[in-house]
Amino acid sequence: MSTLYKHRIFCNTDNRWAYKWTETPAILTTCPDDTTHAVQPGSASIDEEKSDNAVVINKEPGVVTHGNVRVDTVVLVAGAGATVAVTKAWLYDIAIYTLRAGVTADCVGCDLTLEAAPRTTVGVLTADAPTGTTVLNVSPTAAANITPGNVVTLQQGVTIQELGVATAVDTAANTITVELPTTSGFAAAGPTLVKVTKRAADRMELPLVGYLTFGEDRAKAVALQKGRPLAFTLVNPNAAAARLVVYVSYNY
Repeated sequence: MSTLYKHRIFCNTDNRWAYKWTETPAILTTCPDDTTHAVQPGSASIDEEKSDNAVVINKEPGVVTHGNVRVDTVVLVAGAGATVAVTKAWLYDIAIYTLRAGVTADCVGCDLTLEAAPRTTVGVLTADAPTGTTVLNVSPTAAANITPGNVVTLQQGVTIQELGVATAVDTAANTITVELPTTSGFAAAGPTLVKVTKRAADRMELPLVGYLTFGEDRAKAVALQKGRPLAFTLVNPNAAAARLVVYVSYNY
């Protein structure tokens, strides 16, 4: 038996991953279900390999790295009663395996927020959203790039409101249902930008001295494309300064 490769690519038209087994490792460039569908650039990868003697499972879905290992650090220093934010981005695609926070005594009682590509614009409103709206009419690109659990923000000029997480997405009707109602009106003609944030930790309290590790139980890495930032925010309510070191372990 020759080697078989299980390919995948994200189909924007169907808003889902599309898969295909082939005998070639050449990465897909079109949707295997319908070549006329729009696909997400950079999303193609090989998920598994099968041969007579081996099965190889790709632990880096959505991104292809060269298998090199590296650990980088992000250092946050917040003064007494202060908040500090640090953003880290890479100049190449990476696959993150773990993030480990070294919590020292001065960090106990602080809280940490971790976000990937905060407030990335993915589309616009296509109908007005008056005060009290929780179901948003959005452009197809917004519906295709937001999934339940993502944090949704609207921005019209200087008016910005975070609406909590998306609780439902309808890619046929191009609507997004959000957790919190709008507290002011947003006009489609504004235009009103629809923004998404992937928030991995939301004001998570640091209660004990030691190492706090994210991702050690995950079977697969988390893809982070070139230039997409990780944003770390440390809130320090204590009477003394706090210094937190976060270790980012990844393949590149």
